[in-house]
Amino acid sequence: MECCCEQVRRDHHRNFGSKGATTEADRLKEIKQLAVRKKNRAVNRVNLGVMKQDRGEPVRKFAGRVRSLAAVNEYAVKCATCKVDVPYMEEVIIDQIIKGLANKEIQTDVLSLNETDVMTLDKLLVFVEGKESGQASQGMMAGGTATGNAADQVKKCGY
Repeated sequence: MECCCEQVRRDHHRNFGSKGATTEADRLKEIKQLAVRKKNRAVNRVNLGVMKQDRGEPVRKFAGRVRSLAAVNEYAVKCATCKVDVPYMEEVIIDQIIKGLANKEIQTDVLSLNETDVMTLDKLLVFVEGKESGQASQGMMAGGTATGNAADQVKKCGY
């Protein structure tokens, strides 16, 4: 109890009295019950489902944002036969990355691949990075910049 802030100590005393739990594990459960606010998993899953890649954001950075939110959602199902939790988080991450890609041409290219159904997350990221790099290079060859914005393009002499 000495490690808790004053507010948590007061709340613990109000809710559990001076006796409370006798073991450290039980005491930690009581403190967790007071101090941790649970967020409904459905809220996080909905937020994950609407994530989109920002314009100019590299796919690895977008994948990191998706992965961090997916990690708290506990994507796993219990096997009916062996009763072991079977995770499916990587599949959810892959699906959301494909769905949230900012560039629709790259999204079309990914969806048109035959091996998309069996593609690993790393292979997907390498493929999309290659496409993003190719588009940036193409924009630079056309006389623009990697972003392709008209304001960023080099002005040419009219004479």
